[in-house]
Amino acid sequence: MQKPYLKQFPDSNGYFGKFGGSFVPESIAKAMQEISEAYDLIAQNSDFIAELRKIRKHFQGRPHA
Repeated sequence: MQKPYLKQFPDSNGYFGKFGGSFVPESIAKAMQEISEAYDLIAQNSDFIAELRKIRKHFQGRPHA
């Protein structure tokens, strides 16, 4: 069985299959890495997920699944 899409991509280089990646100017690369690492930590927090779902439901009009 294949992993769910978001667990599979992006790969360690930031690519989605043969596409993807991003351009980050060298001057902000370190800050972007810190933001990415912080998000990876907070994205595992159930309180954060609950608040994000609430925002999506009430302010973005998106499904909260």
